[in-house]
Amino acid sequence: MTGLQARQLFELTHRRNETKHISNVYHYTTADITNLILREEDICLQMTRMDNFEDKLEGKTVDSFYQKALKKLLKENKLSKSQYELMVKIEAPQKNLTAFEEEKGIYRGEITESDIYITCFSKEKNDSYMIKKYIKNDKHSGYCLDFSCCNLESNEITNHCCGTGLSFKMLIVKYEKEAILEMCKFIEELLKIFDGCDDELEKHSSGVIKTKLNELKYATKRKKFQKEKEVRLILIAPKGQMPYETLKIHFEPSEKGCIIKLPRYVVHDINKSPNLTDEEDKKWREIFKQRGY
Repeated sequence: MTGLQARQLFELTHRRNETKHISNVYHYTTADITNLILREEDICLQMTRMDNFEDKLEGKTVDSFYQKALKKLLKENKLSKSQYELMVKIEAPQKNLTAFEEEKGIYRGEITESDIYITCFSKEKNDSYMIKKYIKNDKHSGYCLDFSCCNLESNEITNHCCGTGLSFKMLIVKYEKEAILEMCKFIEELLKIFDGCDDELEKHSSGVIKTKLNELKYATKRKKFQKEKEVRLILIAPKGQMPYETLKIHFEPSEKGCIIKLPRYVVHDINKSPNLTDEEDKKWREIFKQRGY
């Protein structure tokens, strides 16, 4: 593999599912839960461990989307039969893939067992669908909390934790059609890097594609969820080794995952849902005001 190919490969596999163009994201919940989130000293958010999600297909749709992307490229004659047969056997790793590097001439990643914790947001503010689905009381009355996207991903808490074996990232969820198109583009760029070098493609394709599938498995969902327009804060921790003792000022264990305590400035605004009465809103805002919100 040439130096140019190595650089192109590094850039391709390290390209993030960017959230830079998103300034704010929104979290929908009841007034009671809002009261638990907006604490006097910090913002407390539930991070659900991925295996505790209600949707048991979480993290398992990426392989079917990848197969559809390969078939699409083959049908459009953008992928040869031999290339298809090479790539169709590749699957997303069951364990987490980290530390991507070229080792002994082969591009690979270190496979580690990890626990994945996720907090979900939406790109949409005051959205009627999200209010009805996620403000879970009889009247769907509560709040839409406005968060700064860049401050969620990078703040003194997340930056400090990154030196303890934990890592954070913000990812935009891709639904079936978007995910398939993104995979098609990724494969086409990979083919372009190794154009005319089938031996090199065969040597590196598995590690490179697994790297991509590894990232997408945390941020792809079925078409039925596309109205959520979801953005995720993702925490990756060593399997069974959340450092609650050493980082107890930042984390608490919870039934479905963990509670993360973030600085107050990650919350930009507090928007009431239409069904929350002015009287109820006034009562809650007095409580929030006493805490400095």
